[in-house]
Amino acid sequence: MLFLGHVTDVLLNFKKPLLQFSKKKVLVNNGDFKLMDNVCPHQGSLIISNAKEKLSCQFHSWAWNSQGQPLNAGVTSLCNSFELESTDATVVNNLVFSGSISVPELDAFDLSHMSLVEERVDSASTDYKNIMDVFLDVDHIPVVHRGVYPSIGIKGKTQVNWTYYDWGSLQMIGRNVDYSDEYKNTLLNTREEQTAAFWLAVYPYTMIEWQPGALIVTVCCPKDDQTDITVLKYRDTRYNDDNWKLNSDIWELAWSQDKYQAEAIVEFCNFKPHLEESKIHFRNWLAQ
Repeated sequence: MLFLGHVTDVLLNFKKPLLQFSKKKVLVNNGDFKLMDNVCPHQGSLIISNAKEKLSCQFHSWAWNSQGQPLNAGVTSLCNSFELESTDATVVNNLVFSGSISVPELDAFDLSHMSLVEERVDSASTDYKNIMDVFLDVDHIPVVHRGVYPSIGIKGKTQVNWTYYDWGSLQMIGRNVDYSDEYKNTLLNTREEQTAAFWLAVYPYTMIEWQPGALIVTVCCPKDDQTDITVLKYRDTRYNDDNWKLNSDIWELAWSQDKYQAEAIVEFCNFKPHLEESKIHFRNWLAQ
């Protein structure tokens, strides 16, 4: 199961190469969403490198329709009889996933206004499981993130409500009256602001983080002795620039600390008796 994007990432009838797959797959918007191969079977090149309406290979113009069926072999004398593999994607509250999931708790959030501001790939010298461990660790917040979250009312040990699924977990923090005045002045008193933040882990690679005005997604991509992390930063267009700057700065600082912390984990621990429930849940999923 993998996060693929927001429904606004790809215009109708367009195809967008995904950094999560080193652009070897594209997200296709036909009204419904599909995940489709983006490697030309002729010579192994990327078919497209940027979002385009047509799937036509940049080397020799081999082409396919939006269902992955071959159209022509471009300028070559060869026959293009190769169909591109594709699978249906699932949309949950405007978020697109590679498989089917249900998260009824997200019904309280209007995520339709999210717009992609930045996408990039970071690298960490550690196993992806260590990164997910850090994301699933609430107890490290007052130690590792001291002074990072007070503006959104998260200070010291915080009451986190957990929900577990057979594919991941959800952490939610209720609205806190201790917002800083600076942050409070950016809020809109919407229904979803009854929650201060949530973290949705989609095993094994994805963490989706929400704060009022922002949705930021990290997708781990294992690469030999390191992990590439696709970062997608979405801004809620209803909120002002001050809100986005606060949310983005908070996330960037917390992510730099989490990355450092994950790289300091030198061995993935499977000794369950001394681990927290959230990490045991992750390990049980890995062992399936």
